Amino acid sequence: MPPKNANNSHARFNIVIISLVAALLVGGLGFVSYQIKTSLDQEIYGTPRGEVGQKDPSDLGYDYEPIEFTSSNTTKEELTIAGWFVDGSSNDCIILAPGKGRSRWELLDFVPFLHEAGYDLLLFDPQGRGKSEGEKWGFGYFESQDIVNAVQYLEETRDVEDIGLLGRSAGASASLMAALETEKVDAVVADSPFASIKLASESYGNYENNPLFDILFPLYGLGANQALHTDIIKKTDLKERIDNLRKPVFFIHGEADQVLYPKNTKVLHENKPGEKELWTPEEVGHVGGFEDKPEEYRSRVLGFFGDRI
Repeated sequence: MPPKNANNSHARFNIVIISLVAALLVGGLGFVSYQIKTSLDQEIYGTPRGEVGQKDPSDLGYDYEPIEFTSSNTTKEELTIAGWFVDGSSNDCIILAPGKGRSRWELLDFVPFLHEAGYDLLLFDPQGRGKSEGEKWGFGYFESQDIVNAVQYLEETRDVEDIGLLGRSAGASASLMAALETEKVDAVVADSPFASIKLASESYGNYENNPLFDILFPLYGLGANQALHTDIIKKTDLKERIDNLRKPVFFIHGEADQVLYPKNTKVLHENKPGEKELWTPEEVGHVGGFEDKPEEYRSRVLGFFGDRI
């Protein structure tokens, strides 16, 4: 039988080890929490406002009207959204939605080929970017609310019959979210969308094969939900929501995209019911189709919209 002092020493040693492990776990979780908070602050509050350029549609030879409409986010505050309306020769309108940290100036070069096809055009700065009010970025969800309110603006102030959406990157995801929320959208062109925040994070942070990412992502999601006062993870999970979207969608995603891996669009295309098209140009990076293959891009987009709006 071991001496009584030996048993006490062993017990004390176990307590010390357990205490050290607990301290390391608490410290590790504290460090991880700090890293997640820092990352969220950068994503939500540190996203660039995008370009506020000197050019406008008149510099390209098109008459336009500066417009404003109101939108909101999860805090229910009313925000003024700034944009342009370019009157076309038809009663059909296309709303153009820019990507993360971008403004309407990103899409100014889209005006000529769409306008010459006869479409009215609405370009806008998503909340928190360009000349629009707001401070936070909501992973595409806030921009989707801007699009829904842009649709309402058109319904109330313009003689518009059919409405199409063309979005790039996070603006593409926002366009799909908006089409899920309003019946007034007739067709969507989604250029390089993300399927969910988790899949986007795997691409953007190169976490695809990192087992620790799967463990820590729920903490990231919880932090994002708390920071934005809503279940932002669920609302932006198009992988799960896309099966409710019945409107026609044309998906575009370059095979060489290293910002958002093409599997984002492929899973959306696979899960979406009803009418859909998919174009995955080779050797094209993130939202690079318009710049790298301009003639084919324009032809495909106009062909898609022309049959549906």
